[in-house]
Amino acid sequence: MQWNIWDFPKNLFVLIDEKTRNLFFNEMYQKFGSQRQYALFLKKDRTSIQGYHYARNWNNGNRYIKFIPLQVLHKSLPFMQKETKEKIEKSIIEIRTQGGKSIENPILPVVESPSFYRIVAHLIGDGNDSHTPYYANTCNELRVQFENDLQTLGKIDYSETNLEATPCVNFPKVVTRILRYILKVKFTYPNKIPERIFKASYECKSAFLQALFDDEGTISTNLAIGMSQLRIIKEIKKLLKYFAIETGIITPTNYLTKRGIKQKFAFNINKKSYLTFCKKINFSHPKKVIDLKSKIKTQTRKERTRPKQYFNEEILNILKIGPSGSLNIADKLELTLSGLRPHLDRLYQEGKIFKKGYKNKIIWHRFMV
Repeated sequence: MQWNIWDFPKNLFVLIDEKTRNLFFNEMYQKFGSQRQYALFLKKDRTSIQGYHYARNWNNGNRYIKFIPLQVLHKSLPFMQKETKEKIEKSIIEIRTQGGKSIENPILPVVESPSFYRIVAHLIGDGNDSHTPYYANTCNELRVQFENDLQTLGKIDYSETNLEATPCVNFPKVVTRILRYILKVKFTYPNKIPERIFKASYECKSAFLQALFDDEGTISTNLAIGMSQLRIIKEIKKLLKYFAIETGIITPTNYLTKRGIKQKFAFNINKKSYLTFCKKINFSHPKKVIDLKSKIKTQTRKERTRPKQYFNEEILNILKIGPSGSLNIADKLELTLSGLRPHLDRLYQEGKIFKKGYKNKIIWHRFMV
């Protein structure tokens, strides 16, 4: 699947190289008999047409570059020669909204690719289509990946700022304007994933899911994903079926926000599908990659039963280095949390270890002799 400039929203503006501009406008003047008649057809004044033609305008004695509204080119399509239409797309130097920064040297047509769908998924997961759109994530590797993926659309300037201590990648509005139009999705309060993804290639589906799990997935006690929109969660479950990955039921959870109580919907990946998930989707988030491998290693270890004394010594050796949480100890011993608990309880009762904290924030310590 691909989208060319004629599939983009008509309220964008383009800058075309001089040779192609001359070809297009001279062709229109000839079709309509004169520049004046072409201006009447477009319901524009001749000064505007001249500004589009020569890519210039004047304001208080200052000259600046004037872009052509894509609406003008769309309206002229029935009168263009096929060769002119093709040349226009190949000769576009910049695309932008009425204000703001451009996509320079846009790569047209836009073609489906893993990088294309990673951009879309990240914007659905941790993006925002505000006046200045942004992608927010504390993981540097994911931000760098997003910045590199943006360049597959053309030369796109970006900057990094902080939003309530979370680093954000800011980029031109024209990017989200194009993506939300051609895919019929929203990036502020998204309510669905693109329908097109279900017909995209295996690689595109995988990249899309990986980006969503990088942003919204967890791999602590279980491999799971949760979002505030139930429809999106259902569609993610449906997409995972293409990879033969089994999932659990969707469960709602209430959480408190500044606007009151909201609901989040989540489901787990079945443990027997962890290895399939790792091979076909996986994470780009470095810590989640390590945590997933650790879970799989625990599941597939050959030595299923080990003596109590072995665990006593290993736990004490781990805590000799320093205090540690239950999850970290379990990962090092290739145990599940439920499998680790009896060993911790036994050492605790024997007075060899003690704990600080409460509920899920318990940190274990060793009594030093």
